[in-house]
Amino acid sequence: MNRENGTVNQVVSLVEVSQSAGQDGPAWTLESDDLNVNLVVLRAGHSIAEHINSEVDVVVTAVEGEGHVTIDGETHRLVAGDLIVIGKGSARSITPHGAQFAYVTCHKRRTGLWPTTNE
Repeated sequence: MNRENGTVNQVVSLVEVSQSAGQDGPAWTLESDDLNVNLVVLRAGHSIAEHINSEVDVVVTAVEGEGHVTIDGETHRLVAGDLIVIGKGSARSITPHGAQFAYVTCHKRRTGLWPTTNE
């Protein structure tokens, strides 16, 4: 990681990291002065339980596989390359559809708090 003038400069192969992940949950994380970025991997039978983030808006970008993101009761299908913005205060959950779903979350830096997973 290279920090110049308060920025973080790093190239990461998200697909390679997701394919080599040994377990569900965060496979890669970056915290800069301003941002939290996480690559999360979920395998079949696991999910991110419904939770409400009342602090920040979150960008979710699908990296590999297919998943369903449910926001305030409405389900959205995401495949690699799709992006969805989830507004703060929304109830959300994430479920893989198929063998594995990998996605990136990005939001303004805040206190780290991982939602629970369902198995």
